Amino acid sequence: MSAFIHVFTNSRPVDLLIVAGEILVLLLIAYELASRTLYKRSLSKRLNELFYAIAEGQELQATARQIRDEHSLYAEEWSEEVKQWIKVKQKTLERCSAQAVISFMHDPDLTLTHPGSMVPVSEYQSLVLRLNNLRSIMEHPEAYFPR
Repeated sequence: MSAFIHVFTNSRPVDLLIVAGEILVLLLIAYELASRTLYKRSLSKRLNELFYAIAEGQELQATARQIRDEHSLYAEEWSEEVKQWIKVKQKTLERCSAQAVISFMHDPDLTLTHPGSMVPVSEYQSLVLRLNNLRSIMEHPEAYFPR
């Protein structure tokens, strides 16, 4: 310790300035590294949530094949499950990113119920559209979940 103090007492002010600059650069590098690590960790967590959201949506998509009659009780229950899934995933994305919510809810037809179609068919189309939007979000996470 005394050697360390001896070095600084016999040095010129320029030397101290250079050491201070080097320490600041090292601190900046440490900050950037920590920041990047935390961002990647939070991004991984969000992608994991999206992965499970897609899995839930695919389960709904798979159970849609069991609907034979559009007016059955099961068809109405299934339609409500799809609406609830969309609402829950929208709330989940709202906690993370406005860009992700906008992309998730984007409907190029600007309508959830397509004219002339039965409710389950319309809900199925909406489900497929939302699943595709989630896949797109997962493919480009840096665009939707900025630092």
